[in-house]
Amino acid sequence: MSSTEFAQLLVGPESKEPGDGLGLGHYVGAACDCVGVFSRPDPQSFTKFALSAGVFLLIAAFLVPAFVLRETSVLRISEHELTTLTPLARAELERRQRIARAAGIAVPYIGVIFFLIGGALLVYGAPRLKRKEDADEERFFVELAKLRSEIEPQSESEREERLKEDVEEELCDEKLEAVEGPEGAPTPSPELHPQATTNVRELMLRAATVERDVLNHLAQIAPPNYELQANVKVSGGLLLDGLLVSNVAHLPDVVIEIKLMRGSFRKNLNNRLNEGLGVLLRYRARVKRAATGWLIIVIDGAIDAADRDLLVRRAEEYAAELWVSIITPDALSELSLPKAG
Repeated sequence: MSSTEFAQLLVGPESKEPGDGLGLGHYVGAACDCVGVFSRPDPQSFTKFALSAGVFLLIAAFLVPAFVLRETSVLRISEHELTTLTPLARAELERRQRIARAAGIAVPYIGVIFFLIGGALLVYGAPRLKRKEDADEERFFVELAKLRSEIEPQSESEREERLKEDVEEELCDEKLEAVEGPEGAPTPSPELHPQATTNVRELMLRAATVERDVLNHLAQIAPPNYELQANVKVSGGLLLDGLLVSNVAHLPDVVIEIKLMRGSFRKNLNNRLNEGLGVLLRYRARVKRAATGWLIIVIDGAIDAADRDLLVRRAEEYAAELWVSIITPDALSELSLPKAG
């Protein structure tokens, strides 16, 4: 599979057809559901209903009289036509004329009543809804200011330690896969080969380069709804590769984990997914804000069909909480923000 064919595989909310191909827009799971995790019953539901009813009645106040008064065909019967009707038909027509006449007299009053009730509902609901929106907006900006006060940049040593842990874990998993015996056979304890150990620094530099490229791209596409905070720590100890801080009320923050993976990754895929979910849950617990996770896996090399299918299946299991994007380094420009709704 070429890198252009495997441009981006995004596992998250809107997908209905898991086989659209592997370009942009391959969706399998649920991200707006992540917002629903934090949704609460709306105490202003009656206010919204009253506003909707008010608008409906105001429209009806004009449309109903117009419709009734426009229908005058039953009143425009000539005397000649009446003489040609049977007594029963003439009596029925006269009955309908009396109904039409009564409706024509009553409908202006009904229109006025609809207008008054609709106006009263709008007068009742609009200020209440405005106060609720102002309170929500004020609370949102207070929480946003608190979050920004808790965000600090990672130190160089913290960032290097995080990259080193990722690289060493990947090397251990590659070693484990290389020496693993048949299914059911005992697995030797993985140890880093001396040659692999000498490559740690090189792989750390490669991982740092890929991470920087991803974050630079996200910084370009994040505004206006999000503000990217790259390589930060929250509440003094939670290290994040990146954080998209929501600038819009009711839009969740996005906790970003970026992982560089090479070749076959069957052994450490579950670890990567669990790490992404764990960071998200710790962020929610510390910050007390609605948030969803976004695990961006950058594949440095080719990937076969079996590994691709494994990625999709595993990512679907986490789709209720975690977006998963799989992309190649030369296709980073095609990486797009998940749609939360």
